[in-house]
Amino acid sequence: MKIILKLGLVLFFASAVSMAAGSFLFAKKGIADVRIKNRHFQAETASSPTGREKGLGGRNSLCENCAMLFIFPSEGKYAFHMKGMKFNLDFIWISGGKIVHITRNVPYDSKETINSPVLADMVLEISAGLSDKYSFREGDSVEIGY
Repeated sequence: MKIILKLGLVLFFASAVSMAAGSFLFAKKGIADVRIKNRHFQAETASSPTGREKGLGGRNSLCENCAMLFIFPSEGKYAFHMKGMKFNLDFIWISGGKIVHITRNVPYDSKETINSPVLADMVLEISAGLSDKYSFREGDSVEIGY
C-alpha cells in the first residue's frame, strides 16, 4: 500500500511539474489567448520592434482561430504594411480592453500603409472576413490571457 501511495505521489508531482513547464513554455513562446465575444484566438505576440516588423509576413495562411497580437508600449496611432504577406487580413485596433476600430479585408498585395485612425495600444490581426463573420464591432470587450 505504501508503494502505491508513493508511486501516486510521484506521478502527481511529475504531472504538476509537467503542467507548470508547459505553462512556462506557452508564455515564453509569446502566445496569448484573446477572447472577443464568444470567439477565442491563439495569438502569437509581437512586442519587440523586430517582432512587430516581421509580423505575419512570409506565411502562407492563418488558421481561423489563430492571430497575431501586436503590443505597443503606449497608446498611439501606429502604421502597418503588408510587406511579404500572402493572405488578406482584418486589423482590430484595441485600447483599454475594447475594440476602438476595425480595418476590414486588407488585401495581401496592398502597397498602402494601414494607419490607425484612433489611439490604440494593441492590434490584433486575424484572417480577412472574420470580423464580419463574428460580428465584431467597436466597443466590444477584448480579454487577453497569457
